[in-house]
Amino acid sequence: GADAAYPALFKAVNPRVVIFNNGQTKGAQKETLATVGALPSIAAGLLPRAMKQLADDHPGIVVRVTDALAGRIAALVKTGEIDFGISSQMPTDRELTYHHLITDRLCAFAVPDHPLVRKKTATLRDLVTYPLILLVKESSVRDIFERALEKEGLKITVAHESIYMSTALGMAHAGLGVAVLPESALQVASHPALRIVPVSSPALTLKIGIITPLTGGAGFLG
Repeated sequence: GADAAYPALFKAVNPRVVIFNNGQTKGAQKETLATVGALPSIAAGLLPRAMKQLADDHPGIVVRVTDALAGRIAALVKTGEIDFGISSQMPTDRELTYHHLITDRLCAFAVPDHPLVRKKTATLRDLVTYPLILLVKESSVRDIFERALEKEGLKITVAHESIYMSTALGMAHAGLGVAVLPESALQVASHPALRIVPVSSPALTLKIGIITPLTGGAGFLG
């Protein structure tokens, strides 16, 4: 869950931001900037909590966050547009490094009176019987879900698509279908009435980690 994931995220983010800002110390007056790229769910949920603790420890540091899909985050790190990224896609580029942080699980989000919410878990065969709300094909969540469907030989009806999870949740709340998203979407949910049902048989997971340049002072500080 989110509470268990937060310590791992802060442990990774805090030293990196400090390193990229030349060891800014508490009480320093000069503001320095760190740039971080993050998945929208992380940027809206866990990351602000880590930033708050960081601000308390190092008030001179300003963090600029770029919300981006997984495929773009690695590119932003490589070009130097961001100091490091928090992504669900392990980079294939040898000039980048990846350190695993947390594992998220895919779940179905639906309105309270939807038949699916009576189940403790939802199988892929359960899901394909309903109109689905998915993230766009460029997202790692969509890729994981479609690979699992292909392996099971299942076809789906995509009712609607969205770039951002908050939009997909809004669609589900309006009764447009069942949204298939990571459990961390709860961090950005503004619709508390939505019910969540974990996907099982098979369980689908999303690995999230830190991407940094291979060179420089950004190696993982355990």
